Amino acid sequence: MNADNSELPGPTPDVEPLDTLAPPRWRELFGPEHRGAAIVLAAGVLVGAVNIYLASSMLPTAVADLGGESFYAWNMTLYLVAMVIATMLVSRCLARWGEAGAYLIGFALFMVGSLACAASPVMPVLLVGRCLQGLGAGLLSGLGFAVIRSALPRRLWTRGNALMSAMYGVGNFAGPALGGLFAQFGSWRLAFVLMAGAAAVCGAAVPRVLPRGERSDAAAPVPVVSLTLVMAATAAVSVAGRRDRHRDDDVHRVRHGGRGCPGQPGRPVDARLGAMAALRLRRPLRHRNLHRARRGSDEPPQAVSGGRRQSGGHPGLVMRGRDGRVPG
Repeated sequence: MNADNSELPGPTPDVEPLDTLAPPRWRELFGPEHRGAAIVLAAGVLVGAVNIYLASSMLPTAVADLGGESFYAWNMTLYLVAMVIATMLVSRCLARWGEAGAYLIGFALFMVGSLACAASPVMPVLLVGRCLQGLGAGLLSGLGFAVIRSALPRRLWTRGNALMSAMYGVGNFAGPALGGLFAQFGSWRLAFVLMAGAAAVCGAAVPRVLPRGERSDAAAPVPVVSLTLVMAATAAVSVAGRRDRHRDDDVHRVRHGGRGCPGQPGRPVDARLGAMAALRLRRPLRHRNLHRARRGSDEPPQAVSGGRRQSGGHPGLVMRGRDGRVPG
């Protein structure tokens, strides 16, 4: 008995043709229809990934030019904290400004931060620029994986996610290479200018290749507790690293007669560090004199402040001078 389902009430389900069920090819992702959206999504992730290692490679050159070595670690710390904060606010930005508007804000923040870094006369201005860069990079990284559902068809989601994930690997290789190249010629400001130019070009293409999206009045909740914990933990790690650096500087001054490290002003040394250094210098000297006494060396014993001529624990061993007689 043959049943004719064409007479049954209700909508007929849409069945995709068999040729559309085949896995998509990369040429389809980079075809004329989806090329612009794929490039913008990948570029948003790439600028943040490259900038992490680009700036860390050029930072010694920038510190030598601007000074502020005590804020060396804060350049990367503030950038990463700003990235985390912006990533947590992606859903709120999408609800308020839509896909295209949120992308424009992300590229604008990154561009302004890059220009601030390029024109920074002192280290605090560079830190502000790094914060703006981190906000833009974090927003762009989160938007890429959130906007892909509306920017590309369903069959290209896997290819688009793979492309954006690969940008982190590209940044790991390209960032240090470019940073070292610019640092070699002392052109770290030019590198930030080029990053700003790349953000401007991508931002100009956003309205043409990405959908505007729908705006919603229902704002997503802000994870205040998570943001507070992240910032507190990062600040604790940075402060601890700075204290360790200061302690190493104090030990360096003790070993060099109270002189500071090159390029750093002198700072009073803690009395406990001085006592520990003096004790460490005294012990090897006492053991060296004992070793010379055991082997009968003719070299005169070195004077030890507050020590005894007769080695402790060995009453039969006496240190002798070059003439073979016991001094004193």
